[in-house]
Amino acid sequence: MRKLTEIDMIRAIACLSVVYNHVITNYQKFSGAAFVESMPFLVIRYLFLFATPIFILISITLLARSYPDKLPKGFLWSRIKYIFVPYALIGLFSSYLISLQSESTFLEIAWNTVGLGDWHGFFILVIFQFYVLYYVLNRPLRKINPWIAIIVSFLITFSHLYAIENTEAYRQFIFTEYPLWYRTHIFAWISYFTAGFYIGVYYDQLAAFAHKWIVGLAAFAAAGFGWIFYNVQTVGYTVVSSDRYDMFFYTIAVFFLLVVVFQRSERPHPLLEIVGSFSFFIYLAHMTFILGLSRIINVFNGSFILYTGSLLLFTVGICIGVGALLYLHRWSQWITGRNRLLDRLLPRLVSRVE
Repeated sequence: MRKLTEIDMIRAIACLSVVYNHVITNYQKFSGAAFVESMPFLVIRYLFLFATPIFILISITLLARSYPDKLPKGFLWSRIKYIFVPYALIGLFSSYLISLQSESTFLEIAWNTVGLGDWHGFFILVIFQFYVLYYVLNRPLRKINPWIAIIVSFLITFSHLYAIENTEAYRQFIFTEYPLWYRTHIFAWISYFTAGFYIGVYYDQLAAFAHKWIVGLAAFAAAGFGWIFYNVQTVGYTVVSSDRYDMFFYTIAVFFLLVVVFQRSERPHPLLEIVGSFSFFIYLAHMTFILGLSRIINVFNGSFILYTGSLLLFTVGICIGVGALLYLHRWSQWITGRNRLLDRLLPRLVSRVE
């Protein structure tokens, strides 16, 4: 049996946080409750935005840890089969549902969604750019001072995102000249690539440091969120998006806090193992179920906790159930992507039945 790692657990937490972010958005749009104007709601609204950056960060961290010399033969093709094909199939299905209530044609919506990445699955296009960068930069990054690479990449990301928010000419340039959806632009994520790369290279040392300085790390996370909240309240930077220019430090701090929590945990987390194994499918498919379930859950619209808790529970549960059913047939596995937990369990179930 494959031993679960803290990375598996962190992936599950990131997945749940992504779904919860969209659940909160749904509550804000349709509940009509006065709570959405309160300070606690505002804090919660931005608290879980680390989810997608951590999901993206993990992708390069695992590469740097697992393949220090070079990526194995057939690596890119396997990622196309198990990552890009599900991205495309679920994106096409989502496009079809949108086209039923839109004046635009299915082909127009499908091109914007799958081709340009204009939907919540855009992170897949970012990760594939990371794969290409890893091919090119793996050896050079291992030879230079990590702090130089991290600082330079952070400045690129910060400048790019800050200019999009505050410079009209640059924003229009990106929107009109960049061929894909603007959120897939590599400049917005290059700092996470570099940070994730060096986290993978020096993972054990950095994890040990995090354990030793856990209090300082928690303070750093609080300061990182404080910067975000200050920008929301004072500067007027209210965009609810994972690619904010002030997200980097908060994301890195939360990542290492989760590393410490799960490394110190002695008990297994079977529920997180299940969520983690289905995380890719949940991430891509959850919005379809949220839109349908929200009509039923709307009975709880007077309670933020009941509404968001129920919608999160039912959305994740249905995604797992549908994903498990689809995985029973090898052809429908193209929709879900690879699931190592089911790969391990299904042969045992079949042998017991026989």
